[in-house]
Amino acid sequence: MGLSPKRVMPFDSGAYHDKIMTREGHAHNSLPKEFFELPTLDAARAVVGLFFGSNLKYYDEVPLQPTPVDPSSNTCVETYVSLINR
Repeated sequence: MGLSPKRVMPFDSGAYHDKIMTREGHAHNSLPKEFFELPTLDAARAVVGLFFGSNLKYYDEVPLQPTPVDPSSNTCVETYVSLINR
């Protein structure tokens, strides 16, 4: 019997909570980590598709360049882009 995830985050939520990503310069801890929670597995697939193009590139940690969104549009997007390019 497989376990279903309770929450899906686009990053290591423990490292975000412990401000490791902030110290590395990749996140604004002014936003609660729950703000980034993805509502469904389809949403997680969409994030992978938008920023990486394929699951293989996601697993190989090769984001699309240039990023398909303007990271200066808001803090949430800026954080996503920084974490993904990390």
